Amino acid sequence: MSSDDESTVSTKKERTSLRDAREGKTIFVKSLSFDCKKDDLVNFMTEFGELEYCMFCKDEFGHPRGTAFVKFVNKEDADKCLASYRNEPQKFVLVNRKFEVFLAVTKGKAQELSQKRKTKLRDKRNLYLAKEGLIYPDSPASEGVSQNDLKKRLQLEVAKRSKLGNLNNFVSRNRLCIHNIPEDYTDKQLRNLCLKVIDNSKAKITEAKIIRNVNQAGLGKSSGFGFVTFSSHADALQCLRRLNNNPNTFTAHKRPIVEFSIEKLSAVRKKRKNGDFHTEQDHTDFTDIPDEEMDYMGVKAKPFKEDEPIVLPKVNRKMYENMEKLKKRGKSLRQEAKKMKVMKQIKEAKANRQKKIENKQEANEWRKLKMKKMKMQKNGNKKNHYD
Repeated sequence: MSSDDESTVSTKKERTSLRDAREGKTIFVKSLSFDCKKDDLVNFMTEFGELEYCMFCKDEFGHPRGTAFVKFVNKEDADKCLASYRNEPQKFVLVNRKFEVFLAVTKGKAQELSQKRKTKLRDKRNLYLAKEGLIYPDSPASEGVSQNDLKKRLQLEVAKRSKLGNLNNFVSRNRLCIHNIPEDYTDKQLRNLCLKVIDNSKAKITEAKIIRNVNQAGLGKSSGFGFVTFSSHADALQCLRRLNNNPNTFTAHKRPIVEFSIEKLSAVRKKRKNGDFHTEQDHTDFTDIPDEEMDYMGVKAKPFKEDEPIVLPKVNRKMYENMEKLKKRGKSLRQEAKKMKVMKQIKEAKANRQKKIENKQEANEWRKLKMKKMKMQKNGNKKNHYD
């Protein structure tokens, strides 16, 4: 075959693969066992529909890479496969190994995703998400927030930063920790609340649990906080931004405090081993979330840039400055409350004095009327006597 023929064949292959990716019928499979055979994958995928081809990827030495491409005849079957993986990822197992499936993308899009992934991998512990929803005592979002709520937020922030000092702890992308939950709230109410505030009608929550105190009779009163885990980072982020510090949720003086949960790597590994952990891998970037601006919203976190150093959140001088600001805010609020109390007392005293004056005037009027009536009766009696 001539060089011209070879170039023609390679161009046709590139066009075919590009067309396949744009049709939406091709699935990219990764994390396959090296012992997995083509027939194993074909038999598994044919449960969703008829296949056009199944192609395993190999390196230059002919060894399997653990990845493959599967093209369905119908796009609906490919969508069915992806939906099944989103809902029940634990069923995607071959040769005693879990594997993942994604919609195949074009070469250009794959390179773009790869670059984003490399940038994100620099921040393996998702440290940038630790700032999401943060509210400082002097920020516009703190307007109308009770002193107790701000104090609690600051205490939680100090505890979070202390935990992140341990390299075995990381910030979850999909799991939220929610504080200030009313005592009578149930797990179901918490789940419905989180689903209600987001736009995605197909969003899935894999966990909604309120932490309760344990007594001799079993589960007791609510501890006032709980955890909600979404299957998608985009849904979790939107839920946090719309629910955190929302004055129309719970009570105005005890608003929801929502943050991404701090997880222990050892605990996650144990859950993954038991099959109870949903892998936090999706290709959703934070820019896919609608950019909203509401008065009560806190800090909007952004991933570290490629040339930006990754900064570990610490209990630094700024935190102590915020503590001082909180104390000053509390002192100012107490002085304002004292002033309002004095003004109220003065107003009540004036109202009481005015009421006494009005009562006195009313009593004088009543006395005058009574005297006038008595005088008229006396004059009438005298007239009758003379007659």
